[in-house]
Amino acid sequence: MTGTTESTRITTLNSFIDWVTELSPRRYLFRGLSNVKHFIEASAWRRLKNSRNKDNLEKFLEINRSLIRDARRYGHDQRNGRQLSDLEMLAELQHFRAATFLIDFTYSPQVALWFACQPGTRGSADGKVTALLENSDRIKEITPELQQEDIDSFFEADGEGNYRLHRWQPSQLNNRIFSQSSVFLFSGDRIIKPNTKCVIAAESKQKILASLEDFSQTTEATLFPDFDGFVRQRTHDRPYDIPVFDYRDYGDRAYQRGRYEEAINYYNEAIPQEPEEASLYRSRGSAKLKLELYDEAISDFDEAILRNPDDTEAYELRGDAHYYLGNRTEAREDFQKAMELAPQTDHDASRANVIIDWTPQRFRESIPEEFRDRYEGYDGRDDLYRLGAELESFIQKRGWQLKRRFSVKHIFYLVGNTRLFGFNLFSSQPRFTFCGIRVEEATSVLPGFGFTPYRQYSQLVCHRGPTVEDLSDLFEFVHNRATQG
Repeated sequence: MTGTTESTRITTLNSFIDWVTELSPRRYLFRGLSNVKHFIEASAWRRLKNSRNKDNLEKFLEINRSLIRDARRYGHDQRNGRQLSDLEMLAELQHFRAATFLIDFTYSPQVALWFACQPGTRGSADGKVTALLENSDRIKEITPELQQEDIDSFFEADGEGNYRLHRWQPSQLNNRIFSQSSVFLFSGDRIIKPNTKCVIAAESKQKILASLEDFSQTTEATLFPDFDGFVRQRTHDRPYDIPVFDYRDYGDRAYQRGRYEEAINYYNEAIPQEPEEASLYRSRGSAKLKLELYDEAISDFDEAILRNPDDTEAYELRGDAHYYLGNRTEAREDFQKAMELAPQTDHDASRANVIIDWTPQRFRESIPEEFRDRYEGYDGRDDLYRLGAELESFIQKRGWQLKRRFSVKHIFYLVGNTRLFGFNLFSSQPRFTFCGIRVEEATSVLPGFGFTPYRQYSQLVCHRGPTVEDLSDLFEFVHNRATQG
């Protein structure tokens, strides 16, 4: 992954965890930025306003030298009876928002995600979490001995004019560094390029922050536990009354815990404060749908779509409400509109499939565009489309709510993030594949069938020939075990 800047769009905490998991087992340093357009650069560079000096390393270093010099002159270089080194001085000064050459990174992806979910100085914008591979060839560690050196020694270019990236993890300075799993990086280069990144959708930031608080207690209070952080949370620009995002946050958490009437009450408080926010109507409608208040839910979904005609989820949920009321024509229109807006999204079987006749052509059309050429050139495509349609019909008849995920060599059906079964496309013909099951378990369910384990892909592949109906007991077994624990 070194040298790449591929990005995945993140809308939930679970999708972020999936992204982080894919980085394993290599070790990364993370940095969260509230605006996807921002670069990784030291704050001191931003003090060079003059265009002639904006990339001037000497001017950049002088900002830091004068900062250290002035702080020492005013007696700010002492801590617990000892004199701080230059690096320790800069860390303390940055703690109180002075601009230095130090750039905050963290070993905790959740901490980086929290910072990426902040609104930013110019309002709501997509954020990003960047990941930098901790590579000893690229990054030099600052040892306790090096920590005492003059700062100029860290900014010497090699014979080709390249600057080394330095990593420093201070200790015994302040508890904020410990709470944020902080580490500092710095270099003579103005911009530090990450190895990879993910984009945090602006409209999902508050939802992700709520999930972070529930999942790991990652909040402003826990990340800034010192006196300065305590005061910052109580300044004049922090309103004492509950702002709309807190009502929405409380509503979302009540919804996640199954307290739908309580969630509706919170959304009722949030909507008058932000009446043009489509997601609030959608969330309230979803809670009403859970309470089987179908007509009221449809009214809320109407309001959400009026404000955001591209709200895929609102169309899907309104389709659900219409379907439960027996309005099959309206339900079909809403489900089809949702698929037009997001053709590559995994639509639940209970929505998109419940009123669709699955044919080989229909299955072919469900394949995401980026894989179309690969599948069209696949020798066994006709069998794949036929078996795919049979499996979709099988899933539909049982009312299973599964997601579908395509890749170059596999098609998987999932419950949440758990893979159940699908197709393996290694050979010239598609083969059914099952996940999380051993050969002896499969043969006990279906005696006489042949299975081959592919341990590197955590799959059990069925030998050629069987139909969906032949394997129905095994599909049932794998699904029931995953959904019933």
